[in-house]
Amino acid sequence: MENLLNPDKGLIIWTIISFTLLVLLLGKVAWGPLIAALKDREDGIRKSLDEAAKAKVAADQMKVQFEKDIALAQEKSSAMVAQAQAEAQQLRDQLMKDAEVESKRLLDQTRRQLED
Repeated sequence: MENLLNPDKGLIIWTIISFTLLVLLLGKVAWGPLIAALKDREDGIRKSLDEAAKAKVAADQMKVQFEKDIALAQEKSSAMVAQAQAEAQQLRDQLMKDAEVESKRLLDQTRRQLED
């Protein structure tokens, strides 16, 4: 029990030397590659985040362009519907006029035939 309270000075020196050598060896063999791997991972994540940000900006630009295209298409389709309605109304009016003219002609023809 007394040895535990008063350790040998030579043992302390060799323990410190062994620990120092172990730390230096681990620094070259393990920590260097481990830190390099972590740095590579950090760079990869940073690159992925940058690419995601660029992709988001591109997607937002495409969304704006698609919304403009949709609005333009709706405007064109509304104009086409309005034009078709106007043409249909003109055709209806023309057909009504033609029908009136034809009915008057037939009525006049029938009256002439009845008078003869």
